[in-house]
Amino acid sequence: MSDFDESNPTQVSEGAPEAAPAAPAVPAAPPTWREVWQVPVLVVSAIALAAGLFMVVSTAPKPDYTGDLASATSQVEAGQYGDALQTLNTKVMPLVNARVLSPEQERKFFLLRARALAMGQREMGLDRPENNTSILAEYAEAEKRHAVLDERDQYYLAMAHTSLGEMDKAIIRADRLSDQERGRRVEVFQRIIDLCLGPGPRNEVLALELLTRLTADPMGSEGERLWALARQIRLLVAQGYAGEAIDKGVRAIVRMRSPDPTDLGGAYIELGAAYLAVDDAASAREKLELATTLLGPESEPMARVHLMMGRIEHRAGRLEAARDRYIAVVQTFSFSEDLPAAILGLAEVQAQRANIEGGTQDEAIDHYTTLVHMLTTGARHAEVTQARLGDSLQGRFNEQFAQGNHRTALSYAALGEKLFGIDNAPPELVRSLGQAHRKIAEELLAAAGPSAVSLAELDPATQREARAHLIRAGEYSRQFSQRMVEHDRTAEADALWQAADDFDRAGDLDASVLSFRQFTSDFPGDKRGAMARMRLAQAFHARGDIELAAKEYRQIIEDRDSSSGPTGVMADAAYVPLAKCLLSDADPSNDAEGERYLQTVLGGGAGTSQTSAYRAALLEQGEHAYRTGRYEQAITAFEEFVQRASSGAPAQGETGLHEVYYRLGEAYRRSAGSIATTLEAALPDEEARRLDLARRERLAKAMELYEQARVRLDDHRGRTALQDLYLRNAHFYMADCAFDLKEYATAIRLYDAAKDRYSRDPASLVAMVQIVSALLAQGEADKARTANTRAVRFFESLPASAWDDPTLPMTRKDWERWLRSQETLGTFAGANTRSE
Repeated sequence: MSDFDESNPTQVSEGAPEAAPAAPAVPAAPPTWREVWQVPVLVVSAIALAAGLFMVVSTAPKPDYTGDLASATSQVEAGQYGDALQTLNTKVMPLVNARVLSPEQERKFFLLRARALAMGQREMGLDRPENNTSILAEYAEAEKRHAVLDERDQYYLAMAHTSLGEMDKAIIRADRLSDQERGRRVEVFQRIIDLCLGPGPRNEVLALELLTRLTADPMGSEGERLWALARQIRLLVAQGYAGEAIDKGVRAIVRMRSPDPTDLGGAYIELGAAYLAVDDAASAREKLELATTLLGPESEPMARVHLMMGRIEHRAGRLEAARDRYIAVVQTFSFSEDLPAAILGLAEVQAQRANIEGGTQDEAIDHYTTLVHMLTTGARHAEVTQARLGDSLQGRFNEQFAQGNHRTALSYAALGEKLFGIDNAPPELVRSLGQAHRKIAEELLAAAGPSAVSLAELDPATQREARAHLIRAGEYSRQFSQRMVEHDRTAEADALWQAADDFDRAGDLDASVLSFRQFTSDFPGDKRGAMARMRLAQAFHARGDIELAAKEYRQIIEDRDSSSGPTGVMADAAYVPLAKCLLSDADPSNDAEGERYLQTVLGGGAGTSQTSAYRAALLEQGEHAYRTGRYEQAITAFEEFVQRASSGAPAQGETGLHEVYYRLGEAYRRSAGSIATTLEAALPDEEARRLDLARRERLAKAMELYEQARVRLDDHRGRTALQDLYLRNAHFYMADCAFDLKEYATAIRLYDAAKDRYSRDPASLVAMVQIVSALLAQGEADKARTANTRAVRFFESLPASAWDDPTLPMTRKDWERWLRSQETLGTFAGANTRSE
């Protein structure tokens, strides 16, 4: 609330009667550009008047019934409106509340307060809704007491009603003015017309009616008729009748005999705008140049001249000249009503120049940002509407998006979202926001190289950024889909599918499940239905909902022969993931079923051996055999997978060879371990030699495979956490294989390399203790003792919780070996002596 408003007489005390203002005929006028830009200046003025307007509640002295009213009357007549209100509020109001004044004195009290408010506000250049409401209330109290209002009171009432949008009431009051006060009536009418044609709710019918009255008034001056003519031209142009506006304007100006230059200049400006509306740039320029000769270079109407001239230059492609014209408005006429239109023109020119010259869009974006801020903070303009600015921003988005400048395009779309708010944003804008976020995510993926087909291939920072963009893309696509309901069924389906895909790629499994499930439900006949069900099952699977995933996979297979169901390709692709669900759940009773599904694929029941489904079945068979300790079967399956996968590029999402090399190495190492266990039993010599040779061959093969896995994983960009684990363990297991082969020098070298690579990792202890054992096996007891001291020191530097990690490559066997090594080294000799 303003300082001036704090003196609102209707808030003086509970004893003061209060009149409710009548409902406005049209909504109250919004703040104009002038008011918005002038508020800081007006606040300074308001502070000066605040002392006189501020309500001071105090005990009144013994009243002088006539003296205080007379003082207030003198203060009003002297222009001391703040002092007058202070006198009325502090000295006379208590008497009104006490009901000791005569009816005549009460009438005078309310009239004086109304006039002080109206004249004080007018003097300060304020036009605040709360003050206008108080003015009406004070006059209502006076009229309720049968006060007779003079013509200035009718004028103040008319202006207050006008500012509050109560146009019919304003006209009634203005019509009560006599011909002697005709100038004030014209002022009221002109104010109503400007508001009816302004940025707020337009009332072109009422504006035209009042314009007709002004032009038909025989007492009207040429200046008034030219003022009305300018508005009539502007109104006709806005209604799409620019040709009629030109005819009317030319005929009217011809009849003028001695017009005021300023009034004639204003009419020429609007006539120039009309010519521009019919694409007659030459005539428009001629009329605007005539206006320039009639107006002072810094007169306010010149802002519109520069604006129109800027548009002429802009349309002609003379961007520098257009820019200069728009800048003239911004810099010289910053309080003009045409300021926002000039800023918009400047933004569009700067964007176009940047496109031509290859520069950045930063300046254009700054100007658009200014306009968005203006419109979102309450100011309005007849030309620069929310829709007009939104269309311009969409145009800039389209340009940048087509050029591949997706981040810049997103900046324009984001301004559009701020302008409208997402709930009221046009559907095209919502779709654009999704498109921009999606393209940026794809650019991040592409920058990671041709091998990066998913977010998992990216470094953590890039992965987070790409994921955020994909999620936003999904959210906007889902909103666009909702906007298309009952409008465009195809667009609705496409957008929902895109949203589901975005969420799925981002790894937002909950949103992905929700979107794919909705797609399969809402669009059962869509050709993408089979893929949607498959993606839904995969999302369930990734989320750990094994039963739901298995249910969807089964349904895909069962619907293979349905005319409305999934295609055979999807059914073929569902066998292996269904088998994985059955083999990985907690129910061993369905493992046989899962294995049958794998055999169906490997037997050619879901395509040839060249398909990705066949390779996936091999991989899963190998994994299942490995998990169940059937290492020979695992080796067979993994080796066939490597052979087939090496002959062609892997399908999207297919496990890479670097991981399979590691798993195959694991299978060989575990197989060697199983053979070693067998060798512990009494066996015929020849069988023992055969098995030991097989064990050694498997260990050597495992070393070779671990090395291949290490090299491939080391070179692989954007490794996952699982791949990092494989890479670390490959270093240690390769050394373990050499140790088990009794190639101790090689084992020590490999353990040293692993220790140096992972010097801060608890896994380094594995290398340290194995080096101790290897040195002992070589008979290097002193070196072993030194190595053991380092191992003990490292062990003691770690918290006990470090050994709770189940991924560490240090097994019970390794701990027992270290214990035996320490016993061999005599580490516990002191304890044995004490016990003796």
